[in-house]
Amino acid sequence: MRYLRLLVMAASALYAAEVQAKPPAYQQCVELHLDQFRKAELDAAKELQRALVALRDFPEVQKTVRKNYEFGLRLRKLNLDLELSVSKALCID
Repeated sequence: MRYLRLLVMAASALYAAEVQAKPPAYQQCVELHLDQFRKAELDAAKELQRALVALRDFPEVQKTVRKNYEFGLRLRKLNLDLELSVSKALCID
């Protein structure tokens, strides 16, 4: 959960500086897409918490779930650049 918050904050900070020089309509469009990304990340974190609670009697399975979640976070981080590029292209049209 902590890594998720750091990831979202870092992504927001990095792209906020880049978006500042764009027209307001463009900024709103990109922010909408970023908000959708943040919501998906938050939903994934909530699902992880529910899974860990459900598996509290199985610590070895919890460990596997955490590793899979961390791998998913790395993949989403790599895909964030692509997602933002697509969002920017959609916002320009």
